[in-house]
Amino acid sequence: MRLPPPSPKRKEKRKMAIDTPVQAMKKLHESKDKLVSSLVGTVKHEGESDADAIARLKSVSNQKLLRMSAVAKQVTDRGGREKVVSAIGDAMGRAKDSDYLTKLGSFSNGKLMDVLRSAEKRAK
Repeated sequence: MRLPPPSPKRKEKRKMAIDTPVQAMKKLHESKDKLVSSLVGTVKHEGESDADAIARLKSVSNQKLLRMSAVAKQVTDRGGREKVVSAIGDAMGRAKDSDYLTKLGSFSNGKLMDVLRSAEKRAK
């Protein structure tokens, strides 16, 4: 028994419900180069040149770059790294502990935001 030919509706390309990381990156930042250049200042290691940081970030996946961009935006919305560190100190009750605050300052943006979220939940 032969099946009928597929209908024209079935041949239409269906749109995905969620954008892929490449589509999201192109929609938000137009190209990976622009996304990398916007992240260089926030994720550059101590003593690393801009060219080395750009070369390192170009090999990172689009999904991770988008996540890093979102975290960097959260940090800037909170007023920057120093204000996030002081907010963690206030929420944990260790605002005057300078050693603790300098240790927090060495954390990455993602880890800082995780610590801040958990400290704010604990303070409630």
